[in-house]
Amino acid sequence: MQELRQLDTAAKGTVGLQQMIDFLNLDSPDELYKRGLPHQLMAEATGRSGNTESSGYDELLAKGFRRLLLMDDTNLIKDGANMLVADATASPETPLLLHSVLWGNKRPGEGTLNDVQQYLLTRPALMHDLQELFGWLLENRSPLPEKRFPELTGPLCLHGSYSRDQILHALGMGSFETPHASREGVLHVQQRKLDIFFADINKSEADFSPTTMYEDYAISDNRFHWQSQGTTSDSSPTGLRYINHRKEGYTPLLFIRDRKQTANKLTAPYFFAGPLQYHKHEGSKPISIVWELEQPLPARALEWARRVG
Repeated sequence: MQELRQLDTAAKGTVGLQQMIDFLNLDSPDELYKRGLPHQLMAEATGRSGNTESSGYDELLAKGFRRLLLMDDTNLIKDGANMLVADATASPETPLLLHSVLWGNKRPGEGTLNDVQQYLLTRPALMHDLQELFGWLLENRSPLPEKRFPELTGPLCLHGSYSRDQILHALGMGSFETPHASREGVLHVQQRKLDIFFADINKSEADFSPTTMYEDYAISDNRFHWQSQGTTSDSSPTGLRYINHRKEGYTPLLFIRDRKQTANKLTAPYFFAGPLQYHKHEGSKPISIVWELEQPLPARALEWARRVG
């Protein structure tokens, strides 16, 4: 607070997010958001707290800002910035994808998507903070090519990182008001003929039981070793669907992450590695399958996805 007071005294005019980051010698806004929303922090530091938009959701929203910081899909980020500007055009899926990350279980009004969007649009200081967050992300994230699979995963871009809720929404499962409950490593989406695989490369014994410590890792940039659930045999309907997915018209899709939590103790998003093609398998209960990735993993993902030693 003392440093922010010094910044307010030294600055000429309104203090922006990047000024706060630079003055406090931070690498990202995360340390700020741990303590609150920027407009509220500045108001508290300078004694102008009577002008804030405090409403009981501040702590929750600050944590939502921290989760948004994990985004790297620059196309979605740009669309999010457009979502906050009157007369700008944003994709109809964007509010759902962004609000599912921004909000927790406590929400204004009836908790509908329209309620949270209107809450945001009627609070100028909160909107300004969010616009600055999107601006910072666009300055500090490498542009992500717009390679999508609209019929499979809607607005998701290949090699982008997404929360599980965002992925489920993109698959047409659940709604903002009633999210689809899914915490397992596999998901069968029959209506789209998809098998979704969620894999953690480095598994912690605190998060996984001995029976779910599956061997999931990249062999190379275009091959991935994956294990089915321990109850799935190579002769079961599920196992046969994995192995014969081309004949059955199914597409397996892979989402991976280094580990469950990020270094700053947030739930890590999943990296969208894209569609898979069966290469070979061995064993049963679980089945060990080597998949061919239709799109090679970029070096930034291969670095942590490949098993070392």
